[in-house]
Formats: sequence, C-alpha cells, structure tokens
Amino acid sequence: MRTLLLLFVPVLLLWSCKKDDTIPANEDVTQGSRWGIIIGSTPEQVYQQLQTLQEPLHVSSVYQVPLMQYEKIMDFKSDPALYKQCHIHGIDSAGVVSIDYDQSITKIRWSGPDGNYSLDKWPSNTDEYFAVGDAAAVIKAKMSKIFNKWPYNGRYEIALGSKPLSAGFDEEMKKWNMWQFTASALVNAEAFGTYIVSLYFSGGKLSRINIQYTQSPVIIE
Repeated sequence: MRTLLLLFVPVLLLWSCKKDDTIPANEDVTQGSRWGIIIGSTPEQVYQQLQTLQEPLHVSSVYQVPLMQYEKIMDFKSDPALYKQCHIHGIDSAGVVSIDYDQSITKIRWSGPDGNYSLDKWPSNTDEYFAVGDAAAVIKAKMSKIFNKWPYNGRYEIALGSKPLSAGFDEEMKKWNMWQFTASALVNAEAFGTYIVSLYFSGGKLSRINIQYTQSPVIIE
C-alpha cells in the first residue's frame, strides 16, 4: 500500500497541468512555470529545477535534441564523467562502440554489420584504449589521445548518452537549444500516464515548455 500511495503523489502533481480531459493532450507554456520549471530561467537554473523533480516525478535524466555528434575531438568540450554512457560512431565502418560507466567503465559493446558483442577493450590494436575497469575520470583524456592519432582521427564521431540529473551541470548544456525528459506514473488501477516534456531555449533563457501526455492500460502479468 505504501508503494501505491507514493506512486499516486506524482500523478496528482502532473495532472494539475492538464487543461481538459482530452487524451492524448498537448500543452504549451510560454509564461509562468510548470512543476517549478520557470520560463526565463538560464540553463543552469533549469537544471537545478529539474534536480528537485527527481523524487516526486521520477525524472532521472534529460536528453539533448537533436543529439550532438563530434567528429573532431577538439570540438568535444563536455566532461564524460558527468554522464554514464558515450557512443563512438564509425563514419565509414557503420559500427558503433558504446561505453557504459558509473565510477568506472562497466561495459564496452560493439554493434555493427558483423553482429553485436561485448569487448574487454577498444581499440584493440593501439597502445591507448578504453578498458573495462577504467575510471570514468580518465575517459576524456583517453579520448584525446586516441582520436588525435591516425587511423582514428576524423574517422569516428563521439556522442554522449542522456544527462543524469544525479551528476553536476555540464557547461556545454548552455549550447543546447532543446532539452527533453519523460515522467510517468500510475493514474489509477487501470491506466498508466506518461509525459514527454520538451524545453526550448532562446537567447540563453528558457522560452517554452511543451508537454505531451498519453495514457496506456496497466498490464498485469
């Protein structure tokens, strides 16, 4: 019963934004605020506002839309340690290396025409490489060493995964024009509600919040 009561708390908070009972629903906010997210806030202020929603709205991360990919390591300014995943896309190999980490690298995966499989390290034929067990703090330095050398220089693009709200603010987020996050909760015994929230920035300030709401039936297995 305690779990159900906790689940219903965010529902009441989320439902308060709806203008009517139409489902799916779509709402634009250009003045005032929603759930403490204030129009006119700077990116860093919005990030702090989102961090307060982790518990009541079950919001754990925010996404950049569209996802930025960097071909030149000199243009990649973010600290990967503020994230939990990065992707390395081969420009001419049609393959993707995904690196998962928390305090250290926990998994390295390859996905390509030859299949999907786990790796102990990547690349495998150089003196500098990412390896399972490497500290997250050294990922950025290793990127610089690997992607400044042939044959990796200019042949791969780097992208980061979603931005976990449990970590600090990334200064590069000031350049993101659109953020997105999701929230979901049990509406009643038969319905589950999902919100997709898009945050639009203009001139370094939050200018618009778009909220899309849908419901789906609860499936009990």
